[in-house]
Amino acid sequence: MSRPGLHMGLVERAILERWLAKYDIEGEHVYDLHLSTPEPVWPVHYTEADKENWRYLVMKRVDLMIKAETRVWIIEVTPRVSTRALGALQLYRAIVQKDVLPGWLASLGIIAEAGDPAVEEVCAAQGVKVWLV
Repeated sequence: MSRPGLHMGLVERAILERWLAKYDIEGEHVYDLHLSTPEPVWPVHYTEADKENWRYLVMKRVDLMIKAETRVWIIEVTPRVSTRALGALQLYRAIVQKDVLPGWLASLGIIAEAGDPAVEEVCAAQGVKVWLV
């Protein structure tokens, strides 16, 4: 098991710690899971710094994945429920089910400190669990 929240900022780490104390889900916890991003054919003028900047900008990182039997929770930790978090989860699910755990059922969740009623309504309609802590 990796250690919780080391890759997060202080605010996100505090949110995660409150959630773990109150709602934690049983299973194997994997933190800061890096999902593969195919690299492009680099322009000849790109330096190593340019390539590192590109990698950072397109990095796909799952904050918390919890594996239990044949179900996996893919969870984003963020200060506020947002369309960014919802969109990231949709992409992460597609990659996890294709490349990481094919055949597994995936549930999505957002752990946040503050809500957004419009986004939460869409989350509920799409079956995305929202925990406000």
